[in-house]
Amino acid sequence: MYFATLVVTGGQWIQNVVLAAYAYDISGSAVVVGLIVFAQLGPLLFFGTFSGAIADIVNRRTLLRAAVGAQSVAASLVAVASAFESASLVWRVLPVVACGMAQTLFLS
Repeated sequence: MYFATLVVTGGQWIQNVVLAAYAYDISGSAVVVGLIVFAQLGPLLFFGTFSGAIADIVNRRTLLRAAVGAQSVAASLVAVASAFESASLVWRVLPVVACGMAQTLFLS
């Protein structure tokens, strides 16, 4: 369990760094980098308390499985959005927000 948590958490932080580099690569703008980082980490700020309450109600093992699964789906959507150069910034940010929300549930 501890090794799996270490791997998942390490992957989350690698994703944070790569998303910031990707945002700068597609835009060249520090504002877009800030927006992507806020989309990734903002849910932790705003929904951290609520995710703790959810963790108290739901079976912990089920919550972790659902959170990791949701992060996988959201990361796949980020990859699909990045494959299309014509994708608007909204379609690039929305999956990042979903991934941030799943990460918040995982960390609760």
